[in-house]
Amino acid sequence: MADQPMPVVVFDAKRVAEMQASNPQLLAQAQDLQINNHEDYDASTPLLDRIDARKKNVVEFFEEPAKQANSVHKFITSLRSTLLLPLEQAETLVKSRRRDFRAEEERKRIQKEEEERKIAKAEQERQALEEAARYEEMGETEAANSIIERAATAPPPPVVVPSTIPKEKGHSIRKVYKFRVTNPALHRREFLMLDESKVQAIVSKLGPDAVAIVGGIEVYQEETETVRRKGSNA
Repeated sequence: MADQPMPVVVFDAKRVAEMQASNPQLLAQAQDLQINNHEDYDASTPLLDRIDARKKNVVEFFEEPAKQANSVHKFITSLRSTLLLPLEQAETLVKSRRRDFRAEEERKRIQKEEEERKIAKAEQERQALEEAARYEEMGETEAANSIIERAATAPPPPVVVPSTIPKEKGHSIRKVYKFRVTNPALHRREFLMLDESKVQAIVSKLGPDAVAIVGGIEVYQEETETVRRKGSNA
């Protein structure tokens, strides 16, 4: 791929400048145009023909440069993809292994937190039993039972084990929520998307009768005028 010559775009800048200068003149004529009677309507036809012919000239002028530019674009993007591919594969591999390492370290951190929390809970209960025993010796049985009950239902003391993953300059870890569809039938109505191309096909075929089939739409008509090109006279 790298040994292939890059396509060259041939462009007539002088012709572009001419069109940039002349085409707005037709726009000015269109802006000044008033159609108030049949004579005005008939008189507007030649202007419309000139506009259409000028459009044809522009399209034809850019057709070949557009093909050449498209070839250049394909060449560049293909070469770019070829050069990026091993780098993207390497990046994916390294990031995947780093992600697996972080996940394992987080698993061990949570496990250590849970173990230390259990130890702290056990110590909390041991101290409560010692305190209850002292109240029991003083004959305060009710207070001793209350201490034991409170210790049994109390949550374990908070324990936070810091992460072992070092902070790296220029690197940040951002966690985002994603989703996958498990049962489309359970989607709420506001999350359903109308297939506009499918609806348009029905409307084009049935016209106003499509309302009864699709529901919740309004069918209207738009009028389009086309000009049969008789050659360039711009």
